[in-house]
Amino acid sequence: MQDALNDADDHVLRAATGLEGGCVASGSTCGVATGGALGIGLSHDGALERGDVTDSAVLALAGEFMDWFKKSHGNSKCRERNGVDFHTLTGQLKYFFSAHKMIRCMRLTGTTLNHLTMAPLPALTAMPGAESENNSCEKIHCARRVLELVRERTGVGNDRLERISVVLDGGVGLKGELCGALAASVMAINLKFGFDIRSTGYSGNVQRFLLGHLNLIRKETKGSAEIFALGKTIVDTFKDRYGSVDCLNLTGISFDSEHRFQTFMADCDTCHGIIEHSAGFAVELIETSLEDSPVKL
Repeated sequence: MQDALNDADDHVLRAATGLEGGCVASGSTCGVATGGALGIGLSHDGALERGDVTDSAVLALAGEFMDWFKKSHGNSKCRERNGVDFHTLTGQLKYFFSAHKMIRCMRLTGTTLNHLTMAPLPALTAMPGAESENNSCEKIHCARRVLELVRERTGVGNDRLERISVVLDGGVGLKGELCGALAASVMAINLKFGFDIRSTGYSGNVQRFLLGHLNLIRKETKGSAEIFALGKTIVDTFKDRYGSVDCLNLTGISFDSEHRFQTFMADCDTCHGIIEHSAGFAVELIETSLEDSPVKL
């Protein structure tokens, strides 16, 4: 999408790397779906920065995209689509030595990219979902708040990533999928320790890809600054603490509008705790000297 928009941004691209396979290969929302949602944010970032459109409008577009994704592809969850657990050796062998699974994922990527780039971008003058923009209460955006907290405490951050991360609210476009706070924690780690896909080259990307997937199945990765090792630690710790990585399971609510989401978030101590935990753990990993000492859990 960056190439299609002629708007390359290595920082945003680096941050999104860990979302593959349902967030560090944990099986939640397909990385093509979360990447597509972030692409929608990127498409409207200039308007967001100028204030020409609202966060609500872009979030609504992300929700419409997720509806299209599910309707077109049947399922938006990586593990349910592929039947693969990438955190096991058997699962990885099942995927990488099954040509039809890999080809299906490549077709999925191409079909989604065509959907997002071939049609003209919708005009957002109507600003769907803007009814909550005038609320007196301060709005809470899960992923954006985590990224803001990480930047405040470590200096690691990116303005554009914070703006477009609104598309992850309520589990990607309010669809109850991957928790936006968890996704932001992983993206923050990638901003600090990730690599630039455009400049690394094919062989370098393959090498990092293989090392990352090896770290997914290793039982011991403490002390490693490799992004899949760190991301797996983040996801596993999150699941152990909250029982799920998906917004619907965490909140028990299906959000039918941004207004309902904001009303819920205003009084949700659980979600406030999740935001603080996600930001705090990312900060801990960033501040720990990973090259010289183990990661504190």
